[in-house]
Amino acid sequence: MTSIEELRQNLPLTPGVEKCENFLTESGIEETVTVVIVPLHFKEKENGFMVSWSCNQGDECHNTNCVYARGWV
Repeated sequence: MTSIEELRQNLPLTPGVEKCENFLTESGIEETVTVVIVPLHFKEKENGFMVSWSCNQGDECHNTNCVYARGWV
């Protein structure tokens, strides 16, 4: 099995700039915004690895279904 360090060196776990079409304002209006998605947590699991990601607009986004806005762990 590959170690976490080997995986980190070989996977492109870098921030990415993306278009988000599901950004939800406080008043419930859906907008398209530019976001930066970054790797937040990296965990070794029994059957592999898990990477969770977060969005730089997460504090402002009210889309409760978005795992990036919530910083899913």
